[in-house]
Amino acid sequence: GKLSDGTWVMFDPRLDLDTNTLNSPIADGGKAAFLASGGDTICSNAPRTFLNDNQCQLSSNACKSNANSQVEILLENSTISALNNLTGRYVYAIEGLLVK
Repeated sequence: GKLSDGTWVMFDPRLDLDTNTLNSPIADGGKAAFLASGGDTICSNAPRTFLNDNQCQLSSNACKSNANSQVEILLENSTISALNNLTGRYVYAIEGLLVK
């Protein structure tokens, strides 16, 4: 297509897939790709499950903040909804739970 300023653009649907298998895991969990893309990609880390438990490897530098900072998040309806929209996962709130 041609933009209003005369620039031609073309959509390229190809993906650049990395091998991330039990025998050949991505050492940084996709952090380099995440940083290189300006945050447009997502991490390649997989949760530990019964399928990968024996081969699961812990990386000390995978898709995490280098700063040791803590953030407090008030869990209310709007925050829970935002977390669900950002992650695509369900987030639950339990009222009256005593934590000891």
